[in-house]
Amino acid sequence: GVLKKADYQLMAKANFRFLLFGLESASQTTLNRLNKGIKINQVEPELKIIKACLAGRRASGGQLEPHVTCMVGYPWESLADAQKTVNFTKNLFKQGLISSLQATIIIPYPGTKLFAQAKKNHWLKTLDWNKYDMSQPILKSPVSDKKLMALTRNLYLSCLTPQFILKKLFSVRSLTDIKFLIRSAQKFIGQLLDFSLL
Repeated sequence: GVLKKADYQLMAKANFRFLLFGLESASQTTLNRLNKGIKINQVEPELKIIKACLAGRRASGGQLEPHVTCMVGYPWESLADAQKTVNFTKNLFKQGLISSLQATIIIPYPGTKLFAQAKKNHWLKTLDWNKYDMSQPILKSPVSDKKLMALTRNLYLSCLTPQFILKKLFSVRSLTDIKFLIRSAQKFIGQLLDFSLL
């Protein structure tokens, strides 16, 4: 990590609510290709530090919650690589190291290195910008579109455990918290509908 224990404690004390981690993938090869500058084996220990820092804050009303983003559908990733990301993220949830997640299908936006690489390697399925909304595969992949959609939906459903729901309900301390939970639930349902297999 870039941040230290004192940084996380200060963020919680200042009433930050959301700490975003761009995990992207559990494949070290993918992290290297994306120049993330992290090792997959650093993620869990870093999240454990955050959890330890926040243990006392939650009891006193501090609500800094780690949120992870991850993606599937990289042109060089196999189904096993994508499943590794799903399993890794599920494990982070199971351990209580993350509070929420965003799972999407990788989109190579114009002007990025990934877009240039995708164009050069003929990985792009379309240049219809209306489809660049993370709700469908844009890149050719060894994994079928249907399977990528199922993996993404599976990631979202993995957090719907009784423990997760109870934790969210018991975290309510104010009307602002209730409004935040309602907005989060609406977004969650929207994401599930985006990745519907129907």
